[in-house]
Amino acid sequence: MGRVFRYVFRGQSTIRVIVGSAQPVLVFRDVCAALGIKQTALTFAALKDDERETRVAYDEDERQRFLCLNIRGINSVLGMNPDVMFERWFRYTLLPQLRELHRFEQEKKLPRDYVEALEALLVTERELVRLQNQVEQSSPIKVEHHNVENALTMNQVAKTLRYGRNRLFVLLREQGFLLKDNTPYQRYLEQGLFVVRAITIEGKSGRIPRTQTLVTPKGMQRIRQLLEQQQQHSIAQ
Repeated sequence: MGRVFRYVFRGQSTIRVIVGSAQPVLVFRDVCAALGIKQTALTFAALKDDERETRVAYDEDERQRFLCLNIRGINSVLGMNPDVMFERWFRYTLLPQLRELHRFEQEKKLPRDYVEALEALLVTERELVRLQNQVEQSSPIKVEHHNVENALTMNQVAKTLRYGRNRLFVLLREQGFLLKDNTPYQRYLEQGLFVVRAITIEGKSGRIPRTQTLVTPKGMQRIRQLLEQQQQHSIAQ
């Protein structure tokens, strides 16, 4: 029997997660509501058997049966209905916490007596509250979509500046503009140097959601200055 935990996406959508002896799963109906999916029956039918499952858990003191999505199912749903903000929140905020929560559940020892059972319950509840609060307090990275038409891909920027695309990614990561996955830090999105858009690529298992970092004219100017500074530093040496 699983336990139901609630997490909030973008301050308005509640996502229920069922945690138990098996891997944590997300309630399908909640994911559809967060992504704005109307044709839920068709979406669920399009999933493979190893991407969806049924779990029984107590929710608000009532035993219920839930249609759920595992990680593969989440990836498939995002492939059919790309949402950059949800994907980033799921991958970088929720999923790491669920893995920690699952590991904590697996490592719990059986109590030897009633006192140990009460102590174990208290520790468990405190830990679960801590983990859930940690997720709820972690705000997802905002993705800006404005001025995408005027933004350039990294390939276009590299060709314009006559600088290798891969070298450009390395430079921007080293200078603290981009994360390890080549998406910009939030402060540089807010400064208008970059924008991020959702794209899908064709993989062996179907369409895969991805994010693409684009450079705004303001960001282009900043990168040009960065390269000029790097060149001047090399000459000075």
